[in-house]
Amino acid sequence: MEDAEVVLRRAPLFDGLDEESARALRRQMSDVKLSRGEHLFLEGQDGDRLYVVLDGKIKLTRAAAEDVIGQCRHRCHGRRARP
Repeated sequence: MEDAEVVLRRAPLFDGLDEESARALRRQMSDVKLSRGEHLFLEGQDGDRLYVVLDGKIKLTRAAAEDVIGQCRHRCHGRRARP
């Protein structure tokens, strides 16, 4: 698994961070480990977090139709805030 600071510095959203800023951001983050089939978040929840996938992959689906809307590795995922 790649180091979280390395992944943060490579992610386009954080590409302007210097090493010190990336370390400071990493200290504010918490690790979440999921088993296959566990939900990280559900459609409709408040958008108050950003997720960075460090290892493995995540499948994004819509709750109503269970349509797969994307799969990715080493990308950032957030929950959009409801109006």
